Amino acid sequence: MSFIISAYLLLLINIPVYDAKVDYQKYYSECSKTATLKCGKTTLGPIYYPFWGEHIRPSYCGLEGFELSCKNNEIPVIAIGSKSEYRVVKIDPDVSAITLHRYDDHLVDDCTPVFNTTILNKKLFEYSQGVEDLYMFFGCPLHLHVPVTVGVRNNFTCKCGAKNKQVIFGVQSNLEDYLYKLRKQCQTPIRLPVQWTDFEIFSKNSRAPLKQILDSSFEIHYKINESTCHECRKYGGECWNGTDIGVHSRCLHKPGNSAGKKIRIAVGAAGGGMVLFLLVLLILYRRKKSKNGLSGISPIVSFSSFLMPQSTKEGAHTGVSTFSYSELEKATNYFHSGNELGKGGFGTVYKGKLRDGREVAVKRLYENNFKRVEQFMNEIVILAGLHHPHLVVLYGSTSNQCRKLLLVYEYIPNGTVADHLNEDGAEPGSLTWRTRLSIAIETASALSFGVVLIGLISSKPAVDISRHRHEINLANLAINKIQGDALHELVDPTLGFESDHEVRNMIEDVAELAFRCLQHEREMRPSMEEVHKSLKEIQEKY
Repeated sequence: MSFIISAYLLLLINIPVYDAKVDYQKYYSECSKTATLKCGKTTLGPIYYPFWGEHIRPSYCGLEGFELSCKNNEIPVIAIGSKSEYRVVKIDPDVSAITLHRYDDHLVDDCTPVFNTTILNKKLFEYSQGVEDLYMFFGCPLHLHVPVTVGVRNNFTCKCGAKNKQVIFGVQSNLEDYLYKLRKQCQTPIRLPVQWTDFEIFSKNSRAPLKQILDSSFEIHYKINESTCHECRKYGGECWNGTDIGVHSRCLHKPGNSAGKKIRIAVGAAGGGMVLFLLVLLILYRRKKSKNGLSGISPIVSFSSFLMPQSTKEGAHTGVSTFSYSELEKATNYFHSGNELGKGGFGTVYKGKLRDGREVAVKRLYENNFKRVEQFMNEIVILAGLHHPHLVVLYGSTSNQCRKLLLVYEYIPNGTVADHLNEDGAEPGSLTWRTRLSIAIETASALSFGVVLIGLISSKPAVDISRHRHEINLANLAINKIQGDALHELVDPTLGFESDHEVRNMIEDVAELAFRCLQHEREMRPSMEEVHKSLKEIQEKY
């Protein structure tokens, strides 16, 4: 206990202090002064963190992605995404909102698209309530029919060379079921944000030009930790971005400000309290370990077990068997390399033979990673409840009190679908698109197969910690690619998506179905009967 008290006092003494080499007076002076942006006759302000600009305040007073500038020395603008520059009408820091407006004439007439799609940077911004994407599809064949509903204005025709073509447009929520059909038969769509109420009024007036809705303003919210900045200002500080000069604190205090010292002491004390709590927890863990005689157990396994409710600690409640480590060690010939079947993101799989003669696949979890322990527990809970002729059977596992975590599956001589899709040793293109579609049809009645469908399209694992943090989950990756009109970036290049028109159409249809399966709202997702029927129709259509 004396060690804990000493550590706690040491942490309190070692509170954060300012680096004497950094000129905080200069930075505080720049970031605390009231700033405005003057563009011709327009003045925008006052401007606060996270915004900055060349003629307003330095970059360290704001964040990357929030630069304001003057377009042609007349219009205050901000880029909210790829090729998406908009006029800033108003900034409301109280609700973290910006009102935006298109700053130039994007539309020559209703038939001539001369503007770029707006792809919002979703890491920094999000649409306010009531703002939706307006899709405009130019060059559509006249026979293509999309029902006219509220939010989808009457279609109109344009001369395209010697042929008449129609232009179809509407907000995303109403066009969702038709997007793939439109993408296949029309030109690449243009997507722009609009206020839903403005578009609803516009859509009921068949004589109103398209330019009318494009000239309306809309609002977006910017994403920053506003509570941190509020606390900072409460103590007389200013939010800033000092990472380029090696300072990682978001709060900049005026040098010599006693309030700044108080808040740093408070932070140090809070941090000390957290360390004290963790150290006490560690002592309890050690006592538990010695009481149970588990001195040889890997710390990460035992610690997760200590924190886990008792009901989840053994395999009995899941209906699967619990194997001893020594039994599985013998079954795999002590995990001999000759029995290795493959390696995945969470462990290595070995072929083994149990004492009762059953051939099994034994998955040995990689050590020293809490996420992998969590994956182990999830896999037991999920797989124990699944029974289907096309899904591998989980026979059991070691107890999570064991020093090694092992899962025991039925052995599949030809390998699982996952082996053929995304294992390191898989032969590229070993499963053709038609084979994958057949697998999807056979399994669609067992599970909600949005992720499985995307897996068949992409050959990517459902979870991959090497991907970007927003795309570790395959479902998130798929939704981002499909919404961003980048399905081609998701598709396995061995399937002939770019070269075989028929395969491309099939994959697009299946991706559309998968997209519907991945919706968060249950009422937006199709039933398994619908999924099975749709897949059969796709197979028969081509």
